[in-house]
Amino acid sequence: MLLRPSDDGRTGFRSVRIRLASRSDRRFTNPDSIRRRRGFLDIRADADLEDACLSAAQLAVEKLLNDAGVKASEVRHFFPPQVSSSFITLLADRLQVPREKMVDVARDDGDLFTSSLPCALGLHAIQTKRCRSGDVCVVVAVGAGIQATAALYYF
Repeated sequence: MLLRPSDDGRTGFRSVRIRLASRSDRRFTNPDSIRRRRGFLDIRADADLEDACLSAAQLAVEKLLNDAGVKASEVRHFFPPQVSSSFITLLADRLQVPREKMVDVARDDGDLFTSSLPCALGLHAIQTKRCRSGDVCVVVAVGAGIQATAALYYF
């Protein structure tokens, strides 16, 4: 997905916050190359990987909202990492936002990885027209090395 500034200066991405890991993290590995099952990777993760990702995402979102002066109640939707529906529920709990504000297009048969954000934006925001002009949303990503990014997006 390519991003560019909006022509009107009122829509699109505004504030971005990145939380980097303070040390090298090897909780997430890919010992095999690609598993030949519909293009999903065979990933091995330590038991505490999910908690580390949740913590990083929570910190990135809280810093973003605080720095931007935006309250969670003002956010129409959150576009979290589409790791799993249970991950999304846990993140909603940590952020203390209603679960229905979390966009969930996660699949039971595999992680969408880098397709996560385009799928969530495309399937939820664009096709269903649930995001309207003037809505503020938070986009969250978590990556290898336990890095998290949160950004405000204005529709």
